[in-house]
Amino acid sequence: TPSVETTSPPPLQSFLGHIDPINFIPPDCHGAVGLNEVVTATNEFIIVHAKNGGAVLGKVTFSNFFNNPNMSDPYMQFDPYLKRYWVSGISTTTTNKLFIAVSQTSDPSGNWNRYSFTPTSPDGALLLDHTYLVFDNKLLVISGRKFPGGPRFTVTILFIFN
Repeated sequence: TPSVETTSPPPLQSFLGHIDPINFIPPDCHGAVGLNEVVTATNEFIIVHAKNGGAVLGKVTFSNFFNNPNMSDPYMQFDPYLKRYWVSGISTTTTNKLFIAVSQTSDPSGNWNRYSFTPTSPDGALLLDHTYLVFDNKLLVISGRKFPGGPRFTVTILFIFN
């Protein structure tokens, strides 16, 4: 049977990241740790904290971040190759759009490049849910669950960007 050989060290520091006002159920929490900041993304907010000490450096609603109402399903990563933050999400309006943003520098409080498109598949329009993003030093891949014409998940769909 597997056993723990050593105990984990205690955290060097901790801070309260966010008290969720519970305006959106579920909150769909996600976050990423970069060089100097910790970024938390929920269905309601994107919050930037100082990695050292936890001071709030910025806070914006998830919808205002993408300048689009009814945003949900944030997913965030820090890219160690480009030293940039990536975040994705979807709009939950009648036109389901996929949104992607990448910070222009390693500072998430700075400028971002934002992109969006309406996902389609060979069989037509689809409802994309719970997107995830991964990358290497050449490609960005967004995956999501495809819901065509009903409430049941059918397949995973991938979008690959150079």
